[in-house]
Amino acid sequence: MANAGTVGVGRLTLSPEVDVDDGKLDVFFLKKANIEGIAQLAGKMMGLDKLKIGEFEPRLDASQLISHWSVKTAEIRTNPCLDLQVDGDVVAKTPQRFEAAPSSLRVVV
Repeated sequence: MANAGTVGVGRLTLSPEVDVDDGKLDVFFLKKANIEGIAQLAGKMMGLDKLKIGEFEPRLDASQLISHWSVKTAEIRTNPCLDLQVDGDVVAKTPQRFEAAPSSLRVVV
């Protein structure tokens, strides 16, 4: 689940349709939930397949590896209960319900 369309060192694009201002959460599922699919996505997220051509650094596109939905609420239920991670830190266990809170974060630049 994300609120931005790019992640990682390689500026991996999960989906070009993600809009941080649309008041929705973006849910992503890995299409190939096997070692090959995870390795492909991890390689892209770490920038391992990034090409550098002169001064041009292309954005990486992972949209063929994932399914994407934009939602206002989402619930994650698993059997058995699993840890939920946020940026690599375990913050809760399943089941959990998530809801977008539009315009609730003020950013000062």
